[in-house]
Amino acid sequence: MYFVVFLPMLLVALAALAFNIWMLVDALGRSEDDFSSPGSRAWWIGGLAVGMLTSPIGLIVAIAYYAVVRGPATRRGRA
Repeated sequence: MYFVVFLPMLLVALAALAFNIWMLVDALGRSEDDFSSPGSRAWWIGGLAVGMLTSPIGLIVAIAYYAVVRGPATRRGRA
């Protein structure tokens, strides 16, 4: 019975961690021009890196990064 409850929570936590890592790798590879201001790239990278240690906050930061930086850059053709 314990495994039935534990497995879905583990899968959700691993998916959140994978998404956070994906956004961190994307931020590390993205040029400074894709960010809103010159110093914001370092803040996003720092927030994503620290967010990996705190899963709920890290997931919020990763979703915000996706919506604010990656989404608009992808629509401009800078995948």
